[in-house]
Amino acid sequence: MFIALERLLNLDGSYRQVFQQQGRSLLLLVVEGCTLLLGNRCPPSRFSTG
Repeated sequence: MFIALERLLNLDGSYRQVFQQQGRSLLLLVVEGCTLLLGNRCPPSRFSTG
């Protein structure tokens, strides 16, 4: 199944947006020219940077 989340012309180098689809929180972002779609959740505490 294909779901258009954003238009390609809006995906610039600083793009970050959270979407809700089928009960899931998804993070769409562009990093160093690569477009990524990740589950939007906090990492487990063992990966904490603090």
